[in-house]
Formats: sequence, C-alpha cells, structure tokens
Amino acid sequence: MELIKKIHVGIVCDQFGNLDRGGAEVQVDNTLNALNKIGGITTELISSQTKELERFDIIHFFKSSIGFSTLVNLLIKKKIPYVVSTIIFPENYFFDLLKYGVGHYIPIVNKISWVKFQYMLWENAAMLFPNTDKELQFLRDVGVKTPARIIPNGLVVDEMDSLADEEAFYEQFPFLRNETFVLNVARIDKRKNQARLVQACKELDIPVVIIGNNIDPQEYAKIQKIDYSKLHYLGPIFEKRILFGAYKACTLFCLPSTMETPGIAAMEAAYFNKPVVITKYGGTEYYFKDKAYYVDWRSKEEIKKGINAMLSNQSIQTKELMQQYSWDKIAEMYVDEYRKILK
Repeated sequence: MELIKKIHVGIVCDQFGNLDRGGAEVQVDNTLNALNKIGGITTELISSQTKELERFDIIHFFKSSIGFSTLVNLLIKKKIPYVVSTIIFPENYFFDLLKYGVGHYIPIVNKISWVKFQYMLWENAAMLFPNTDKELQFLRDVGVKTPARIIPNGLVVDEMDSLADEEAFYEQFPFLRNETFVLNVARIDKRKNQARLVQACKELDIPVVIIGNNIDPQEYAKIQKIDYSKLHYLGPIFEKRILFGAYKACTLFCLPSTMETPGIAAMEAAYFNKPVVITKYGGTEYYFKDKAYYVDWRSKEEIKKGINAMLSNQSIQTKELMQQYSWDKIAEMYVDEYRKILK
C-alpha cells in the first residue's frame, strides 16, 4: 500500500482583508476549515511572524495581489511551488482587457511594477484556480497560459442545515413576520448596486431587506435619498442561525451587482430553494444554470422584470444544485491538485 505523503500548506491572503470583509475572506476561512479536516493535510497562515519557508510543501495564494510580489520572488528563488486562487474579474471587461493587453505586450509598459508583478504571480504559479469559466476566460484573454482548473466557491452545507433558524430571525425582526420581501445580503457598496435595487422595489411596492456592513457612506446616502418606507436596512448579522434564518424567511433574493463570482450569499439563498435574481456578469451562470434570473445591473427595468418573474416562481428547487458546492468537496479538489504538483 502506497503511503500518502503529508502536505503542509502555507496560506497567503490579504492581511487587512477582514477590515473590509468580503467573499475572498469567507473563501479563505472555509477553505482552511475544510482542508484541515482532510487526513495528511496541515495548513498555516503565512504572516509577518513566519521565519522559514522551506517547511512548507506548497503555498496557496488567495487573490491576485501585486502586494504578494516579495514573497513570490522568494518562492521562485527557493523553488517552492505555489498555486493561486485568482479571485479576479474586471468590472469593465473590455477596458481591463485593453489595459492588461497593452501592459503585457508592449515591452516598455510591461516593466511598470503593477504589470510586471501581476504577471509574475500568475505565470510562475504551478496552477491557477479561477472560480468560474468567465474568470478563466479573462485570464486566457490577457495572455496567461499557466495551467488552470476551475474550482468553485462553496457552502458549509452541514452548518446551514443545522443552524438556520427562521423563528430566531422573526424574533429579532418581528415587523418582517408574514411579509413578502426581497432580500439582499451584501456590504453596502457602489459595486453591489443596492440603490437601483431599492428604486426597483419602490416602483414595485415590495419591501426590501438589506443585510451587510455599510462601507460606502456615499452609496448609503444615495439609498436613503430614495426615501422608501419599505426599505429595511438591518446592518450586518454575524450570528449564523439568524442570517440563515433570513434566507428561509425571504420571498426572493436579489444581487444585481456590477459583477459576482458568483456571490456566496446568492448560493446560500439558493440552498434554501429561494428564487434568485442576479447579475449576468462575472460567471454567475456557471453556478446557477437555468435556475436564476440574470439581469444587466445597469437596467432598473430588468431588475424589476426579474423580481416580478421570480416572485411567481416560488416552487423553484435549487438545493440539490447547490449541494455539489460543499466546501468538503471543494477542499478535496484542491488536495488532488496539490498532490499532482508535488508528485
């Protein structure tokens, strides 16, 4: 019987990410938890306290950040393999395509630090892990030829089943009991496009509930200016049984962002068989197939049309589709690639 070599994985992420916590930080936390449940795998966050790289078998970067360039240079010199969960997708596809293309292919321009370091991260990796087919296509379109495998974002399935408590949500927010309402779980941010969502709901005369940190005061002021009495901003909810209870309580989930890859909150809502209206940009169709309504974020009318269409689609069944995105299954995908690289 072949002995399976133990693998010690160094994890690199944005050290300030939790100050503006988003999908990348959730992805890191859940990946680590799932990897640590696999026999023969140990993980460790690389930080300013890390004094030796040689004890790691492989390094896993989360995000395509030029801030990782010093570490990447060291890994190349020491011949320690690394992989990258790229977590990158442009808000303006064709502008970014031009920007990266010019930066990469014109000899003088490709010496500029951000271009040089960005491509250094991608091109010296043993493997890239985009979250969607569109993200992979973007990397190919800007000239990145590094081997890649699409590894999706995921859900903590067992936790969702055991913790979701609709009654706890109603106890904290009793005014929403027996209400038909649209739910949006996302930090308040221009990219999340909540102002158009609120305006669409106002014109449809349907309550809208937003859960998330307010990181963009200007966007929040824009939302308040709409002056919609049926808007309920609940702030962030950190207690998972109440957050998951909100998904169970809502009538419909809407995430009309400028782009999502794919929006973990939308996956969570779909796990509870809630109709989903979501942006068409970023690779969302890779996850939701024909089970969601896709909208152009710039069109309030499309958002309204999507909400109307999905309100009449209350029998939708998406839990089984989402179950394939269990973090345990995703961690096994990563380990499969680590082993191939180290072999």
